[in-house]
Amino acid sequence: MLDTSRKMLDTSRKILDTSRKMLDTSRKMLDTSRKILDTSRKMLDTSRKILDTSRKMLDTSRKMLDTSRKILDTSRKILDTSRKILDTSRKMLDT
Repeated sequence: MLDTSRKMLDTSRKILDTSRKMLDTSRKMLDTSRKILDTSRKMLDTSRKILDTSRKMLDTSRKMLDTSRKILDTSRKILDTSRKILDTSRKMLDT
């Protein structure tokens, strides 16, 4: 009987030791999970900033394109006016 009690006590100690190891492993896993979560949050924040910057760059590019179109349109008008002036000057010279 005493031998059986000792075996049970030994088995209980082994179970307790295994449980402690499992608890320690679980704590380490939890810590790792927290670190991963923190890193993921930082990456998300960085991604949001990059997206915001990209949107601003796109908006600026659109404005530049619009300005370029206006400049091109004005240049065409100036060219057209210059041609008309040239044509009028030629007609005056011919007369």
